[in-house]
Amino acid sequence: MLIEALCFYTTTALAGIAGAVFLTGNTVNIPDAYQDDRFNAAVDKATGYQTKSILCMPVVTNEGKTIGVTQVLNKIGGPFGARDEKRLQALGAQAAIALENARLFEDVLNERNYSESILKSLSNGVITLDSSHRMIKVNDAASRILNMRAALLENETAESILGLSQWMMEGLARVESTGEQDLTLDADVVLEKGAAY
Repeated sequence: MLIEALCFYTTTALAGIAGAVFLTGNTVNIPDAYQDDRFNAAVDKATGYQTKSILCMPVVTNEGKTIGVTQVLNKIGGPFGARDEKRLQALGAQAAIALENARLFEDVLNERNYSESILKSLSNGVITLDSSHRMIKVNDAASRILNMRAALLENETAESILGLSQWMMEGLARVESTGEQDLTLDADVVLEKGAAY
């Protein structure tokens, strides 16, 4: 399908053909744009462009929600046909996947930033370990308690930093074996350097 223009819209407040497609979810295939009442010829007059044929389709998510529209103008060689509609529908499906992935990435990023801000504001030390007991996240309070910069603590094993605090290592083993939380109150932490907290 050779075309002169491809447009992609992602707003709900569109007027004209794109707005009608967005609101109804129906494909619009117009062989002569100037014969359709929804077509705004003022844009052509302002730009010097001449719109002849239009194919406009909704961009729909896997859940069936319309999130935008794709529109192609002026098929070279005549009006748009059923084969063109299938191609544009396939392009729209790819666009929907890309937009959904971008939205999911943004959601994950927002959640991560929210979690980071909570960790920074806590006065309790929080250390996140991976499956091999390497520290992958250390909040500011834990860094102060352990008297080491977070950057130096990250990627160190819990055993190498907290090895003298046997109750911590036993609690960690219990959590791993049972999958349940382990709570110990008012216990001393003895660091490798010999300082107790």
